[in-house]
Amino acid sequence: MVMEVGIFLGTQHPADADMGQAFDNHLTQTRTARDAGFDALWIAQHYLTYPDQFLQTTPVLARLAAEA
Repeated sequence: MVMEVGIFLGTQHPADADMGQAFDNHLTQTRTARDAGFDALWIAQHYLTYPDQFLQTTPVLARLAAEA
């Protein structure tokens, strides 16, 4: 039996965050996780996050999958 290990990316950001930079950080985190041998990557989904910003799950996962 083999243990698989994944990483959770927090995609909720303060209202004044630069979301372009935040997304670039998520891409970097995804590449780092891939290069480190992680088996999975997760993000959450929330509908009500006021006043914070929360990236949409499906498009984010689609883009991150290209880097994984």
